Amino acid sequence: MPQSKANQQLKDKADNLKEANIALNVLLKKRENDKKELEEKVLLNVKELVISSTDTIDFHRKNIRKKLGLQNTKSNLRSYLLSLI
Repeated sequence: MPQSKANQQLKDKADNLKEANIALNVLLKKRENDKKELEEKVLLNVKELVISSTDTIDFHRKNIRKKLGLQNTKSNLRSYLLSLI
């Protein structure tokens, strides 16, 4: 009789461990999905910031060209500015 009680306790512990293992696997998969989602959001934000930066640069270059009277010319802005030195 004591042996069957010990066997039952072992079976119960094994069942509990299986359930805990399943729960941990679910949590691990959820964490991996969250990590991928976060990486995608960060990458998207970085891309948006870079695009905003290039647009800002283009805006200012256009204004400089306008002030220097280089609007509809094929003059290189950098070369023109270096020639002023």
